[in-house]
Amino acid sequence: FGGLGILNTRVLNESLLLKWVWKMYNADEKDICCNLLRAKYLKKRGLQKVKHKFYLEAAFSIGNGENTRFWIDTWLGDVPLKLEFPRLFACCRSRDIVIRDCWEQDEWDVSFKRTFGPAEVREWNRLLQWLDGVHFSDQPDQAVWKLERKG
Repeated sequence: FGGLGILNTRVLNESLLLKWVWKMYNADEKDICCNLLRAKYLKKRGLQKVKHKFYLEAAFSIGNGENTRFWIDTWLGDVPLKLEFPRLFACCRSRDIVIRDCWEQDEWDVSFKRTFGPAEVREWNRLLQWLDGVHFSDQPDQAVWKLERKG
């Protein structure tokens, strides 16, 4: 907002678009209206332009793990796993895999392009320690703001 009381419409529009992305992500999967909006508008250029800002400022509380990306989204710790475990991310087979697809038969099953050297083995063991406390539920994943404790 300017000093003369003139609104910066670009900032206002971006804020409103981010609010829509937030609502669409956190909407109940059974909500017909949100499903319609998601199908029609989530791929639109305006929302795509602000979607990356949403992911920069949001962390994810894991429910069923079906909507949160294992490596790219912030869901375990304060930064995405790709930044905390860069050697593993560099050799992972699928960079945008969702969390639920990494969990098979009650154990973590993350696919990599090659065998590990000593540095990757250390990172993998550390990652497994981090993942030890992860539990799934029947609820969908929820986005929370990183800047506020309550989301």
